[in-house]
Amino acid sequence: MKQSNPRLTIFIIYGLSVLAAIVIVLLRLQPPKPSENSEPANPPQATIWTAVGDIACAPGQAKTADKCHQQEVANAVNKLAPSGILLLGDLQYDKGEPANFQKAFDGLFSKNTPLYPVPGNHEYYTSGASGYFYYFGAKAGEVGKGYYAFKQNGWLILALNSNCEYAGGCDKNSPQGVWLNKQLTDNNNQCTLAFWHHPRFTSGPHAEPDSIKRSEYFWEVLDQYHADVILNGHEHFYERLAKQDKDAKKDVYGIRQFTVGTGGKSLYKFRTKLVTQDYGNDETFGFLKLSLYPKSYLWQFIDENGIVKDKNAGVCNSKVTKS
Repeated sequence: MKQSNPRLTIFIIYGLSVLAAIVIVLLRLQPPKPSENSEPANPPQATIWTAVGDIACAPGQAKTADKCHQQEVANAVNKLAPSGILLLGDLQYDKGEPANFQKAFDGLFSKNTPLYPVPGNHEYYTSGASGYFYYFGAKAGEVGKGYYAFKQNGWLILALNSNCEYAGGCDKNSPQGVWLNKQLTDNNNQCTLAFWHHPRFTSGPHAEPDSIKRSEYFWEVLDQYHADVILNGHEHFYERLAKQDKDAKKDVYGIRQFTVGTGGKSLYKFRTKLVTQDYGNDETFGFLKLSLYPKSYLWQFIDENGIVKDKNAGVCNSKVTKS
């Protein structure tokens, strides 16, 4: 019987060991695949934002268990010292009067925190939303339009005006629609967030044709360009929907909508819950905290006492358009 060569055996074992070590190193060098609902590994620095709408009661209106909690919500926001606050409309009741803005809304939020507003329907109960545009000045965009855009930490952020009849329209051929399409066409950012007042999809009392129609084109073009997050107010509750397309069908490349009408004025109850509702809270005043990374984001819905009620994470979609 032929005897084995011990040197050859040792050489083979050594070679296999080296090969295994190389494979392990290569596997470790592979970048992790991005996944939903997890914080990014070794993330770059995030910018912290907050978002809330439907805020200040008229001056002198008394606080009750379910009304006029704007100061408590604002205090909780101010403790975070965010990079900015996205204001989702209906900021000053009952009609967005200039005097009410000065007496009630003014002073709620820290003067050191930039405010980025969009108008709600109540702002237009004063002709042309003149109290709103006067109070916010250039921050509100061009008077009579009320839409604008800015960029932050790899994100394109679009402030839109869903009061279509006062903004020159919201459809594809309107000035706002043309402007929005150009913003998305020219966008070189990985992530996109848009915010306006009236939600297209809602489990609340405003699930009516007029409200739904307002942002139909917004959703169409944002979905086409794989936008990531939409923020709305109008309904006085917190609702988070699953990622979905413009037709409310769940889609891994869809948009995640948050409705955050919990800024203090009052609370509404859910009516018919949407099948795409991932989380809802119609009992709590509070605000949305967003940690925006260049390719991902974290969110928390925080109540007026600073307690986190909803939280998770998402990865941004590709900016490539859908066919």
